[in-house]
Amino acid sequence: MSKCMILVGIFAIALGLVGGQWDSWLHAKQGHTLFAAPHLIIICSLVMFFLCGVLAFIILKKNKGLSISERKGLWFVLVGGIIIPPALIVDEAWHKFLGIDMTAWSLPHAIMFASVALVLIGLTIFSRRNVLTVVFLSTTLKST
Repeated sequence: MSKCMILVGIFAIALGLVGGQWDSWLHAKQGHTLFAAPHLIIICSLVMFFLCGVLAFIILKKNKGLSISERKGLWFVLVGGIIIPPALIVDEAWHKFLGIDMTAWSLPHAIMFASVALVLIGLTIFSRRNVLTVVFLSTTLKST
């Protein structure tokens, strides 16, 4: 299950980067639309980060023999994952009431960036002992 969480995190990073770049370009052309393709990609990425948080919770509950650093990493993943759904709701409300952001650094975006950073830091701490697993999974993704 831990390898699955790491794989989901790696795939979420890739989706988020693609969606974010595409979204920046599209905002310059047509403005904000919730169901635009790049937004759907970004939302899928954020849902995957949320799923990492769910998996972290399951791993914490099932595996009592985890090291302190592994538990710490899982808590980072869990907290970061939990923050994402409310941040998505606040982001949409923000756009409805305040319009399009001129930068990516609005409050809801900053919260989402921080929550994703927590998940990534947690995955790094958790997988520190299993770095070869992360490298193998990321190279497997690139070759497929």
